[in-house]
Amino acid sequence: MPITWSRLHELLGIDARPLTADDIARAVAADLEEDEALDFKAQLRSDEHARAELAKDVAAMANSGGGLIVFGIGEEGAEKHLAAAPFELTPEPEQSIHQILATRVRPLVRPIVEAVHVGNQQEGYLLVQVPDSTNAPHFYEHKSDLRNAPAAPFRHGSGTEIMREREIERAYLARFARQGDLNTRLSNLLARSSRRASPTSPLGETNTRWIAIAVAPYGSVPLAIGDPDSRIARDVIFETSIIENSLQSADLPSLLDPIANDCRSGLRRWTFQYHPPGASAFDSALQFADLHYDGRMLLANPVALPRDGQPGDSVRVSLLQAERTIGAGVLLARAWMQARRITDGAAVRVTMWKPGNPEAMTSLHVSDHSMNGLTHGNNPLLELEEIDASVPASKSDDDLLATATELALGFAHQFGQQKLHTLRARTQELSDRPLRP
Repeated sequence: MPITWSRLHELLGIDARPLTADDIARAVAADLEEDEALDFKAQLRSDEHARAELAKDVAAMANSGGGLIVFGIGEEGAEKHLAAAPFELTPEPEQSIHQILATRVRPLVRPIVEAVHVGNQQEGYLLVQVPDSTNAPHFYEHKSDLRNAPAAPFRHGSGTEIMREREIERAYLARFARQGDLNTRLSNLLARSSRRASPTSPLGETNTRWIAIAVAPYGSVPLAIGDPDSRIARDVIFETSIIENSLQSADLPSLLDPIANDCRSGLRRWTFQYHPPGASAFDSALQFADLHYDGRMLLANPVALPRDGQPGDSVRVSLLQAERTIGAGVLLARAWMQARRITDGAAVRVTMWKPGNPEAMTSLHVSDHSMNGLTHGNNPLLELEEIDASVPASKSDDDLLATATELALGFAHQFGQQKLHTLRARTQELSDRPLRP
């Protein structure tokens, strides 16, 4: 994902778009000053001191609201004016940076790393966009010797200092407050949206149950990014439906196909929904997705119907349908956050709705495949516990698959089921790949 908004954009007056070598040349010519959100480095070295400094700089920016590190800009002369110092770029520079951070920074920070080439040359600049982390304070290991305790750095102007005990305490208190606010945002999003779920299935059966996946990003939409129009929202739905099967191994149609052509404007959100033929747009939907302007996302889909020949208070739950909804929801969340230029990860919650009569006591029995498939009654439930996880900031399909699998297993385990269907085979496929040398 390219870096489309940063402190450099702001100082140069650039619109939200990827940076170019000419933009960096302008920054050098303007002799821009470093600050809390902007840092220049002449080279990306691999010696022990440089690795520790990289971890320190990234942790400090993550603890101080985020920022941009530009490798390839040095200083010259007694007055230390900026000087362009492009260097030879390796094929996958982000791997070495992420490896350093994975071993030296806790909690882990995953910045966006982007190479900017000078013309058609192999030389260029390396940009590291550090997110404003909700998991601060971050600590870094400044020496490999275990006798040296990790430290929590922060940016102070253009320099870096180490937090004292009182400052670390305040950082933890701020983290807990943010997490409480995020939990409230997810709860409110799910509660408001549940009223739109239809208690009747597409086949006319009542007493249905829905699965809903809600996502709230840790970060915010950059100020320079305007409100999304319907074209952007439609593109996100269509693109997600096309690549949905990359996350799932089964040869199934996209779960988003039924809602892709019905885009409606809501209260600072775009809504996609499916209604049966002849129904009014004001009737309860049979499937819907909401893409909020602030980066939040919700996808809801029926996954349970009454069991044939059983009392009305007994329903069968499709594990396959639940997996597909979770997989599509995680994929849609990443695509929407990328469209809104949110570089952080997000909190995600999976829950089950009981439209019509939320207080009714209903026995839930798991079904292997479709909602009409084989039912196992050995571990019925009265209530499904909500499942929480995190959507990573990473653009890797492997990381997304890990999140979707974690959520789907959390769903299946409550029914005493240990295996998945579509995500299981994809997970095995990834585990069988040879490791990169």
